[in-house]
Amino acid sequence: MRLLRRRGIEVRVAVALALIVCLAACGGGKGSDSPTAPSGPPPVAPPQAVPPANLAVDVSPKLTGAELTLRWTSSVIGAGATFSVELGSTQGGTDIGVLDAGSALSYVARDVRAGTVYARVRARLADVTSQPSNEVTASAFSLRQFIEALYFGTGFLGPADGNRGGCAVNGRLRGFSRGQGVAVLLGSTIPQERIPAIRSLLDSAAIATRGATSVTIVPTNDVDPQPRTGQVSTSLVDVLPCNTTATGCAILTPNSGATTSSRAFQLSRASNLTYAHELGHAVLGLCHVEATRIGGGDKSLMSSSGLPLDKVTLSPFDISAIQAVYDAGLGPGATRDDLARAGLID
Repeated sequence: MRLLRRRGIEVRVAVALALIVCLAACGGGKGSDSPTAPSGPPPVAPPQAVPPANLAVDVSPKLTGAELTLRWTSSVIGAGATFSVELGSTQGGTDIGVLDAGSALSYVARDVRAGTVYARVRARLADVTSQPSNEVTASAFSLRQFIEALYFGTGFLGPADGNRGGCAVNGRLRGFSRGQGVAVLLGSTIPQERIPAIRSLLDSAAIATRGATSVTIVPTNDVDPQPRTGQVSTSLVDVLPCNTTATGCAILTPNSGATTSSRAFQLSRASNLTYAHELGHAVLGLCHVEATRIGGGDKSLMSSSGLPLDKVTLSPFDISAIQAVYDAGLGPGATRDDLARAGLID
């Protein structure tokens, strides 16, 4: 009996030891085959630099070059993010420059060279740089280039088709002299609905010349009134007297220098735009500007193509260029050399 008892104790001890070993090997009896995960804080995810969005650009021509104002949005504001602006002459290019915008959501790039500019923005968070934002394009040009095209029809922004319109001949600006009062004679068949467009153009001309050009509208009983000194006539005709496929044209007298009188002609299908555009020639002596190089026809009343049919005033670009000339004490009759000495053209 003592032997059996001793053996029973030994069996119970052996079973207990086996159970302890099993519990240790099997994860505390929880039935899991995988080792227990180490304790400690979860890993920290690296910062995510989300690309900026909604990039937009505005162009403002200055005498020394184009000024581009870029604006964008970002979802990482306040997280220590900074931004870089990339400018190139090709899609995705950076040959014009990579510019540090800091933490701002806008940037002004100055003295940008003429031509098409491709722009995009990247965000940088810690050591992570985002993919680029949407890419935008801008037509960059200087105010000097715009003045040359508007008054002489030449240079980088001169009309590609060579049709300069009624403007400078022999290197002298045309248009009525500074301070001269001008009367616009309305042909008797000019539709009444066109008169507001005529008035709008003349109002913007007074702003552009700083009041140096004072124009009044004079209705007449003549179908085709003949202008005298200090007068402009505008008439509705069946056939234009100019060699053009357009719906209007202008003839200025004399053929060079300051204008003494001028005539504007429109076909019956001419729009408000045509009336305003032709008076830009007849009153101010302006040339055509190449629409494809200034960002579209809506950027100048004197654009060579692509003008909105309801445009009846000088554009902000037109006004800036004309004001620069008049602010320099120049105007109709001035020469290319005069404008060059004033730093208004190259």
